[in-house]
Amino acid sequence: MEAAYMKQRWLEIAKRAVIEARRAVIDSLNKGGKRAVKVGASGDESLEVDVAAEDAIVKVLREELTKATLVSEELGVVDWGGGGPPYVFVDPLDGSLNAKRGYPCFSSMVALASGAKLMDVEVTATLNLLTGDLYCAVKGEGATLNDREVKTSDVTRLSEALVSIDFSKKGRPEGYALKIAPIIETARYVRFLGSNSLEVSLVATGACDAFIDLRGDLRILDVAGPILMVREAGGAVYIEPGGLNVEVGVDSKVKLIVAGRAELIEEVLSRVEV
Repeated sequence: MEAAYMKQRWLEIAKRAVIEARRAVIDSLNKGGKRAVKVGASGDESLEVDVAAEDAIVKVLREELTKATLVSEELGVVDWGGGGPPYVFVDPLDGSLNAKRGYPCFSSMVALASGAKLMDVEVTATLNLLTGDLYCAVKGEGATLNDREVKTSDVTRLSEALVSIDFSKKGRPEGYALKIAPIIETARYVRFLGSNSLEVSLVATGACDAFIDLRGDLRILDVAGPILMVREAGGAVYIEPGGLNVEVGVDSKVKLIVAGRAELIEEVLSRVEV
């Protein structure tokens, strides 16, 4: 299959998958959908709405792809037709707690890759399940929000930046709040939405200048697609350990900074002990 055609087809599959996930999530929440039904492959509690989102995505993938390797928070790793490529990285519902509590910020993310590593991601689609905003990227072809090209911001100084910082208690090492205090005190504005795939996507559009999670507990699976979007929009990334060579698995966890400009990442790193 010719590479450009393949990427466009994969993108359409990713878009359709997250759109179907949105329908499933809205339907599930309208029926309640907040009961815990199992523990997913990631070790997190899975709600009815999580399962509904994943089921909708997997249905699309199996209809569209004769073979693939799926890596998903709920199911774990599943092969069909002999396995990938493509490798399909899925976070069916990023912000499950938000959805459960009625906090209006959650998303679905699907990325298709030519290999198992972060650098292999070729296309991605992330959908804001409340607003319907669709964030996409194709490797080598740029990034879009609702089909309009986007670029990262040109803010280079923390004192001028709007940054998002993951404060989640889960996986937070002792003293983490003190560690990141210099960032909070220096940044012009600080946010935390509770949906990392969406927050990284917002860096790609320039709505946010940087996303920071230095706990070392961020699943790279959650943001595998949006990281491509940031890079395609002109931004910079810091990932430890592994950088772009990290394998995207259910248990792969990293420290992450994404920003519109590399200078902003450098300043963040200069103010904290990583």
